[in-house]
Amino acid sequence: MKKLMLLLIAGMFLISFTSAAISNSGTFKQGECVELIQTCPDCTYNNISRVIYPDSTDALNNVVMQKDDTFYNYSFCDTSNLGTYTVNGYGDIGGIKDDWNYIFEVTQTGFTFGESESILIFALLAVLLILTFSSFYLVSINFTETPWLNFPLKIGGLLLGFVMTYSVLRIVRNLARDFIKPGYLEAPLNVLLKFMSIALPIIFLIAAGILVFDILLSLQRETVKVGKGG
Repeated sequence: MKKLMLLLIAGMFLISFTSAAISNSGTFKQGECVELIQTCPDCTYNNISRVIYPDSTDALNNVVMQKDDTFYNYSFCDTSNLGTYTVNGYGDIGGIKDDWNYIFEVTQTGFTFGESESILIFALLAVLLILTFSSFYLVSINFTETPWLNFPLKIGGLLLGFVMTYSVLRIVRNLARDFIKPGYLEAPLNVLLKFMSIALPIIFLIAAGILVFDILLSLQRETVKVGKGG
C-alpha cells in the first residue's frame, strides 16, 4: 500500500512538472520580426514584462500588447541574436492578475531539424566520410606494377580526400551555425576551416612530393633489377 501511495505521489509530481514546462512558440529567421501573441477571452489587458535574449540580457521591458477582441499582439523585431528567446508577460485572466511565459527560437534559416531532416543530413555526412576515408586509402594502393602509372591515381585520391574533408567540415560548420546554439561549434570550426584553406595547398604539395620521391625510388629499384637481370 505504501509503495502504491509513493507511486501515485511521484506520478502527480511528474504530471505537474510537465504541465509547468515552458511552451515553445516556434522557430523564426534571424533578423525578421516575430509576432508575440497571447489569447484570452476574459482579459481586459495583456502586457509583456520582459523579452530575454539568448545570452540572458534584457531585449525588452514593460510594453503594452495591442488588443483585438480576445487576441493580444506585439511585433518584436530585435532578432539579430541566434538562440532561444524567453517571453514573460501577464494579464488579468478572469479578473485576476496572472503571469505567462513562453520561448521561441531564432536560427539563420528559420528552420530546425525534424527527425526526417536529421536522418537525411547524417546519412549524407556518413557517405561523405566514407568517400573521404576511401580517397585517402587510394593513396596506399598500388593499382599496377608500373610505378609511374600509380602516380596520377594516388595524387587524384589524395586531392579528392582533402577536398572531401574540407567539404565535410563546411557542412558541419553550416549546420552548427544554423541549427545549434551559437558559440559552441561555429567559432572553432571557422578557425579550422581557415587553417585548412591555408594548409591544404602546402600539405598537398608535401604529400605529392613524398609520392614522387617514392615513385622515383621504385623506378630506381626496377632499373637496378633490370640491370642485374641483364
